[in-house]
Amino acid sequence: MTPLASSVPEWFTVKHMKSHTSTVLQDAGRVRAVRSPARFSRTEPELWRHAPDLGQHTDEILGEFGFGAGEIAELKANRIVN
Repeated sequence: MTPLASSVPEWFTVKHMKSHTSTVLQDAGRVRAVRSPARFSRTEPELWRHAPDLGQHTDEILGEFGFGAGEIAELKANRIVN
């Protein structure tokens, strides 16, 4: 079986997928995304939230892995994480 695309940017050029993409407005600008394949006669699919901003959840995730506030601040100061 041959894949439709070998990369994400290529995915949006595939003829079949052009009809299944939509443009979403986010704080960072317009973003192309693949729409939900599910279609219902009385319910339009909707985007509930946009993708997170870079570093938006860094503190929360590192905290869940046991990093303390000081360690996270040091990682940010050294530009290891955002």
